[in-house]
Amino acid sequence: PTTVNYARHVYIRDIMVANGDEHKPIWISEAGWNPVPEPSEVAEVDARYNFGQVSDEQAARYAPIAYQRAQEDWPWIGPMFYWFFRLPDESRSNESMYYFRFADPDFTPRPIYASMRNYITTQTPTLYAGVHQAEDWAVTLSDDAVVSDDDDAQFGRVVRTNEVIFSARGTDVTINLFGADVFPILEIDGNPVELWMLNMRSIPDSFGYTAPIYQSNTAETHTYRLFADDRQFSIDSITVIDRTFENLFGLVAGAVIGIGGLVIVVVAALWRRRHP
Repeated sequence: PTTVNYARHVYIRDIMVANGDEHKPIWISEAGWNPVPEPSEVAEVDARYNFGQVSDEQAARYAPIAYQRAQEDWPWIGPMFYWFFRLPDESRSNESMYYFRFADPDFTPRPIYASMRNYITTQTPTLYAGVHQAEDWAVTLSDDAVVSDDDDAQFGRVVRTNEVIFSARGTDVTINLFGADVFPILEIDGNPVELWMLNMRSIPDSFGYTAPIYQSNTAETHTYRLFADDRQFSIDSITVIDRTFENLFGLVAGAVIGIGGLVIVVVAALWRRRHP
């Protein structure tokens, strides 16, 4: 509890859940690792190790891992801001906070800049476990999509569009549609899915409908496309769940019990053979 590091957010989350705040996200406003130099490099730095110390290479390696971990494992994380891009000059280079920078005052990039640029530009936008608004950055909408406020929507906003494309990783993927005037066609990895709307059910006290569009025993990544040609439909949110542990626990437990029972039978048979 007294260690302030990246994983501390798990501890904070546990406290929030225990006190009834599980519905509230955690915003990380100042994420970062500090490659503050040694005294042999820069002699005077106030509170040099106040924020810990890593090398430039370590900071460059840790940052993408941190963002990916938040995406994959922490659905309760909201916006995450890296602190910071640059300062206007070197007047504060005698303060340890100065060295969190992405770039020097003259815009010379630090190693972490290239690392994060590569991470951002090469990753495939993917929805991981959690409830995502339809206008999430990882969701592609048609050019004429319209986002509007609606008190009955899950997050108070609904998207009107004729196409939604997204990749998701999990065992269960569910969508919430809004209104019943148009139901879209569903494709998964380019393959049409027939009769998927048979599993749709209405959401109480609203104009919404929820429908599971994919289920598997282990987490899988697929690309989903919902479209209605020249008509528009309304989508509220996309929910991704990873139930890999729950799905496999029964199978593994059953296998262990079965193997254990078989071992007991074999041992008992051998014992009886040797002790008639």
